[in-house]
Amino acid sequence: TGNHDEAAPRRALGPWMEGATFLTLLKPGSLLFYGSAEIGFDRPSAAEHKPIPFDVPVQVDWANPDRAVQSFHRETFRLSREIHTLLGPAELRAPESEGSWVGYLLVPKRPGALKGAAVLANPTDREVEVRLSEPGLGFEYRGSLPAFGYHLVRF
Repeated sequence: TGNHDEAAPRRALGPWMEGATFLTLLKPGSLLFYGSAEIGFDRPSAAEHKPIPFDVPVQVDWANPDRAVQSFHRETFRLSREIHTLLGPAELRAPESEGSWVGYLLVPKRPGALKGAAVLANPTDREVEVRLSEPGLGFEYRGSLPAFGYHLVRF
């Protein structure tokens, strides 16, 4: 969700930062994560809008993180480790969806502890209803997501 040449994720995505990050960090495979984003560090200069500009000396202040951003990342990294351990190698599938929510299914390539997981998020500023049915996987979900909310459903 971040890029060292662009504005920090919070500035670039606003309230959608957590949902977009959640969707990204739970995907299968390796991910490149721009260091210091996990603590909300953001010190742009007048000439460069990136979180760690190159035109002035900047040192990441690891001792004073944005506690909410740090807590969100710790929990999301924990969930990512947990779900990928439970699923093992998994493929990403696009679900049949209606409405304003977004997401994907993680389906294990080999039988395991779970049949799969649904990673769901709401990119809108209003609550949305989620109706998801995957008969081939024996999975059905009905629920709602708050504005800019996100959720992991194991099945």
